Amino acid sequence: MSQTAPWKWKKTTSHFEMSWLVCLSTNDMAAAEHVTTARQELKRSWNVATKKFDADHTDWHIAYVGFLGELGLARALGVEPDWRVLAGGDEGFDLRLGMHTIQVKTPIGRVTKDWFYVNHPNLFSADIGVLCNVDDNVVTIRGAIEHGQFIERMQQKDWGYGTRYAVPAAQLKTVDPFLAALQKANGFSIGKQHAH
Repeated sequence: MSQTAPWKWKKTTSHFEMSWLVCLSTNDMAAAEHVTTARQELKRSWNVATKKFDADHTDWHIAYVGFLGELGLARALGVEPDWRVLAGGDEGFDLRLGMHTIQVKTPIGRVTKDWFYVNHPNLFSADIGVLCNVDDNVVTIRGAIEHGQFIERMQQKDWGYGTRYAVPAAQLKTVDPFLAALQKANGFSIGKQHAH
């Protein structure tokens, strides 16, 4: 099945990690803006309190970059992103791949970009966590961690907004072994039709 996708991904290698880069299309970026705006407006209309975790970025910007990370991973995995607009947020995960749930974290701070972190361990209920970084329309998929490994390895960190529970990127599984394991567990090929 050969088709040209409006986005592209490729592998990159550095001396200590393998990542995937996903280049999102102009349409993806516009759709992400639309979804983020709709979600933020719904939160305001329901008087959902914001949880300000970053003095340098607005709530909208944090949500937008987070959704770009989800969208980039969804494109790489060949699954549909969650476009829903829900007042209460997601169900504790961002994507579903076969029987597995995935939570995507896309930190934007200079210090936090190299950490997969959650605000509390109870808020990480997905089977797998994935760390992404975003630069304009390029999503870098840095690595993944299984829920149990996160609980075993997490460290308490405070970057100025209270305690966070975090694992550094260096302790995450690299992308290829992570995807191979998911592929085997779910019995299908991931992203092969989109490789360039």
